[in-house]
Amino acid sequence: MFKSGLRFWIISISVFIFLFISANPTITSYLYQTPGFIPSIGFRLLSFLLSIVLVMSFHGIGLFTCNAIGLKMFPKYMELPTRFFIGYLIASVAVYFLGFSEMLHKEILLPVVLFGTCISIQKMGRIPTNIPFLIKTFQKENLGKGVIICIAVFLLVRLFPILNFNSFGDPLNYSLPSGRDYLQAGGFQWFENAEFYWQAGLGDIGLIYLHSLTNHPMVVQLTAQAFYYLTGTLFLLLILHKGLFTKMIPEKHSLWIAFSFIAMSTFRLESIVAKPDYWLAVLFCLILVFIYEILSETICENLLSYWMAVLMLSALCVSTKPTSLLFLLPLAVGILFFGKNSIPLTTGRFWTVVVAATIFGLMNTFKSIYIFENPIFPFANKIFLSPYWDQTATEGMRSLFGLESGRLIEFFQSVLKFLLGHPVCIMLLTAAFIWSFKHREKVKISKPLKDYLKILSFSWGIGLAFWILFFTPNIYPRFIIGFVFLTTLLPTTFAIHALGPMFHPKYQKWHNYVGGIALLLTLSVSHIDVDLHQARHWISSKSFHKHWLESSSLAEVQDYLNKNVKPKTRILFHYTSQRFHTNFVVYGARVFSPRTRFVYSMDKNEIKDGLNRIKPEYYVIRKDKIGISGGLLGNKLFLDENFKLLKNFKEYLLYKVNKDFEIS
Repeated sequence: MFKSGLRFWIISISVFIFLFISANPTITSYLYQTPGFIPSIGFRLLSFLLSIVLVMSFHGIGLFTCNAIGLKMFPKYMELPTRFFIGYLIASVAVYFLGFSEMLHKEILLPVVLFGTCISIQKMGRIPTNIPFLIKTFQKENLGKGVIICIAVFLLVRLFPILNFNSFGDPLNYSLPSGRDYLQAGGFQWFENAEFYWQAGLGDIGLIYLHSLTNHPMVVQLTAQAFYYLTGTLFLLLILHKGLFTKMIPEKHSLWIAFSFIAMSTFRLESIVAKPDYWLAVLFCLILVFIYEILSETICENLLSYWMAVLMLSALCVSTKPTSLLFLLPLAVGILFFGKNSIPLTTGRFWTVVVAATIFGLMNTFKSIYIFENPIFPFANKIFLSPYWDQTATEGMRSLFGLESGRLIEFFQSVLKFLLGHPVCIMLLTAAFIWSFKHREKVKISKPLKDYLKILSFSWGIGLAFWILFFTPNIYPRFIIGFVFLTTLLPTTFAIHALGPMFHPKYQKWHNYVGGIALLLTLSVSHIDVDLHQARHWISSKSFHKHWLESSSLAEVQDYLNKNVKPKTRILFHYTSQRFHTNFVVYGARVFSPRTRFVYSMDKNEIKDGLNRIKPEYYVIRKDKIGISGGLLGNKLFLDENFKLLKNFKEYLLYKVNKDFEIS
């Protein structure tokens, strides 16, 4: 008891000291600005450790919440991810209530982080160590060793891009700055220059807790990237391996199949950036695993716990991205058709959680009403009449996000493209066909598995219909990430089931051959060579600040303006709205934006009215957009005649805005 208490205090004090260090601007700035290998590595290590603290905090909140509502019955391998995601949901919902009440302050958020962290530390000895399954569950066979080595190398090498600066736009446009700005404002409000904050869902807003721990923007970005990596890639590997595939085949073989999913090239970008899109795949897989457990469960109390988890996780999905309904609604309908008897419809606690999950799932709807006066902003603006949008902008958004139908054949071509992005799935289907043709062994299938496969198949069919109805075939896969994963998971599950007898020890040569090919195919699409290339920034003697400047042509412009203009200076950017690493106010020009589409106009009066409305002091345009972007503000002659060129960067031009130019 004494040793346990001493350990708690030692770890707790160490965490508190670390949090103090990460919040100290002098220390973080020194590590960020100082050239040399050690400061650069120290900066990355600080961010990585801070992400672990965040994971511990939300896990602790989830542990407390689950105990409080009687949600205790989980398979051990599902405890860590389930408690984490439920903790994140509850903590983020609290942020929404604070935002509505205009009580978003560090003084309130910081104790929540500390509370959750302390609970995780206190229960650390009782928490099942899920990560060591990578070592524990393998036999000393050649394939097992090969899988362990491949996964270990992949996970370590993937850290190189994760702990480097990534210039992907969405995290820098709204995912990260929205939390910062709401925290600075003390609550939710409309920002004229950041009209796309409506895209920031619960998965983004929850990172306000990170902003309460440190003010350094690069620490925030690296921590967020590592945070999503730890809770995305690692959780998905665990869930698929222990939660699903080991139900049908030996653990040694289930792992290389699970590995093939986390190494899919289709979603490499989503797995390394500070954005919760990848979570939707993880959450969906976790929900599917719970559905399998529900279909197999006979104990009423366990059944209720599983359903409570499914409902809470579904709420987190919907609040993170409304597009998750594309795969959640078909799944719900499939359960009603093939698993209705497993739903505890007569239990009061079940309906209580249904109501709570519905409220949690609607948090972004409440936020949209509160800020934008439209529950589904920016859509259906003809009905809800938000003062911040118009029909022209809505039509532009539909075009941008691919909300237009295409030819039927094109949708099936896109499905085929998803499958080709996961070659192990194609290989398993081929192997299953050959095996079934040669051996013609009748594989017994249990009723739970049969119902489960029916639900998956039905859900996929309805999901495809929704996709055809609401989107184009060429929509970004990350928008429908749950459906894409189901597209690869469904045939893989069928193939594994068909190949079940092949994994008997007497066919070791056969399944080792298949497993070896699968590993090679996985590595071939994993982009591990691209990740390894990022290591050059780690071994460089340059500072991390220098790495940022060299990683993005826009960074050079932002750094110059940070040093040479006053804070809160308004600056209009053509073709970008990255605002996170800036001390000034960014207005990003978008052709459909009600406030900045004047940039693309050929009408001098419209341009002048637009400039007088937003009052920018400077204008930044990318050189390769001059002459091809349309509008007078994309015309070099017009700019030189009416504005003053201040600086010529490598890829950008910086102008001093003259709002009083003559209109001829």
